[in-house]
Order: sequence, then C-alpha cells, then structure tokens
Amino acid sequence: MRLIITHILSFYLTVLELIRDGNIIYLFKPLQKNGFRPELRLNSFPTTDELFQDALILQEKMERIITMNSVRIFALDLSPVCIFEKNKRNSCGDIGKCQVMGNESDLSSTLFGIDKAGEINFIDNGNCNEKKTKVDMLKNPPANTQYKGEEIWRKIYYEIEKVNFPLLKKLISGIQSNIAIHASERHRKIRGDYYDYSLSNFMNKFAIFEERGVNLLVTFYYIVRSICILGPSFEKFMENLDNSAENIKLKEEVRKIFDKNLYYSCKPKYQNNVIPPQSLPKLERFFKTFISALGCVECEKCILHGTIKCNTLDLAVKALGGSKNISLDPIYFVTYLNGLYIFSTSITTIDLFTFRVRIFWVFSLFITVIFFFCFKYKIASYLNQKKNFATKKKEQ
Repeated sequence: MRLIITHILSFYLTVLELIRDGNIIYLFKPLQKNGFRPELRLNSFPTTDELFQDALILQEKMERIITMNSVRIFALDLSPVCIFEKNKRNSCGDIGKCQVMGNESDLSSTLFGIDKAGEINFIDNGNCNEKKTKVDMLKNPPANTQYKGEEIWRKIYYEIEKVNFPLLKKLISGIQSNIAIHASERHRKIRGDYYDYSLSNFMNKFAIFEERGVNLLVTFYYIVRSICILGPSFEKFMENLDNSAENIKLKEEVRKIFDKNLYYSCKPKYQNNVIPPQSLPKLERFFKTFISALGCVECEKCILHGTIKCNTLDLAVKALGGSKNISLDPIYFVTYLNGLYIFSTSITTIDLFTFRVRIFWVFSLFITVIFFFCFKYKIASYLNQKKNFATKKKEQ
C-alpha cells in the first residue's frame, strides 16, 4: 500500500513538473493508440508495430536463455585502459550502485568451463593489468547508477564526428535511449533484487524526446537484422561447447533465436539497409575507442553494460557489412546474447510505462468522478438545508 501511494504521489509530482516545463502534452500520449511508442516512418524499415512485435518475440526467446549459467555468468575485463586519461574521475553519485555485485568466487558455474582462478582473473596474454571480474548478470541487470558521464559522452560523440558515418550517431543515441529506459525501470532498489521504477526519469530522459525513441528503434532494427545473418557463426561456435545437459539445452534455445522466419526485420523487403563494406574498418576502430572510453568511467556496472552494448553493435555492424572476419570468442558470444535481451526489453518496457500511465489516468478520472459526485451531493445538501430553513422561517 505504501508503494502504491508513493507511485500515485510521484505521478502527480511528475504532472506538476511537466506543466512547469511546458511538456505536459507528452503525458497524454498514452491515451492515444500507440502510447509512448515512437513513430518510425523510414523507407525500407519495418513499422513501429512490427519492431515491437520483434522485440516481444526476442524477449520471450531470450528469457529462456539468460538464466542459463553459461550466459548468465562470465568473466569480463572491467578496467580497460582509458583513452582520455586526463578525464578519468569519479562521477558516480552512489558507489554502491556503480559496483558490480555477486562476483563471489563460489558461484556455481563459469564461462564454458573456465573455472581456474588464473584463467578467470587474467586474459590470455597474462597481463596482470587486465584483470577480469566474474559477473553474474542476474545480480547486475541494467539499472540506474546515478553516474554522471556527460563529459565522456561528449568525447564519444566527438569521435563519432571523426568517423563521418551518420548512422553511427543514431546507433550510439540508441544505446543512450536504452540506458535511459532501463535506468527508469530499475531506478531505486527496494530490497534484494527488486527495484522500483521512476516515471519522472522516463519522461525527462526519454519520452519527451521523439528522436531518441526513433534512434532506439533504428538501433534495434539493425541488431535484429544481424540475427538474420549470424546464425551460422553462432552454430560454428557452439560446436566447441561441451555436452553437459545445460549446454545441450542452450544450443537448442540459441538455434531458435536465429530462426530468421520469426522476425519482421528479416523479411526481404527490409534487407536493403546494409553497412557499406568500405566503412567497416573505421567503424571497428570506433568501437575499440568506445571500449577504451569506458576505461575512463569509474563505474563497474557502466563498464559492464557499456561493453555488452558495444560488443552487440560491433557484431551487428560487422554482420551487416559483410565482414569476412566474424570469429566469435566466448566474450562476444555471451555479451551479444545478453545484449539481445537488454535491447529487446528496452523496447517492450516502453509499453509497460504506457500501461502504467493509463492506469494513473483512469485512477485520476475515477477520483475526479467521485469528487464531482461528492461535491454535487454537498451542494444539493446545502441547497436543501437552505430551502428547508427558508420554508420553516415562512411558517413561523
């Protein structure tokens, strides 16, 4: 009950905030058919409804995979070398929210049998400066960290200008939109692994910016398009997995994900959008720069999820550019699969916020009707009392 009251008060505070900023019109979008869904009107692209359907299908398939230990738990370097060393500073509002949780040494499974301390903690070249951290994704979902990374983002967008590839700016904007949505959905930890959402954060960081929604859909489209292409690469990689019961199940479920017949984005009429092969070298260099930029971020969770999203996009771009150098390693395998889930859920969460706001509006209408009838009853009662008083006065 306390949480419900908190959400109701938060809704009305958000209303006042949007009225103050002149953005109240955006809070009425859920009353329309599409709600907060951005309108994607680009030639040879799927429609908004088709992309949301792709997201629902992908999320459903991925929910069977992300709990499997081979995908859920892996070792990742959370201390890449900062390319902008002079900009490295602590900008995390809450250190507890920034730290990766649940990387205890007694976790029940590891990345495809890598379970020796030396293999987990250090990469193959034995460089002790590149220590790997064991990550449990169920304990580290994308969430609000309160990290202030404006300066690093400015540096990243400066690097984008160097690449001179307009689509790249949309893709990185899609990453930021993804971050905003997940930070809104898991805004405040209540207890254990449970989080409370923030409508205010969703409105102010995503909903009032139509372009951010469009860029998120464009980014998601290219990621789904990569699914249509990468099936053989993942099939080849999975030949190296052992025949444990879980990995046999994992292989079955991953094969289902790469069934191109499931997705609107894989239809022939939407396959004209490709990455020019001549652009691949500079795009690959940019993604390496992106990972290096994460080294300037003193927030482990930001590095974790930044790496997942960067690797997902890197692999998607290589696939759509017809790269001949797509060779999966364990890290790309698990980060891409986790990335599919993280991107698909950011799309479906938009509908979840639409549903919540509709509920609030219905509640507000109900309260208004109750207030109206109570007010009407009070007025009628007052008039009757006044009439009775006047009648008694005449009789006297």
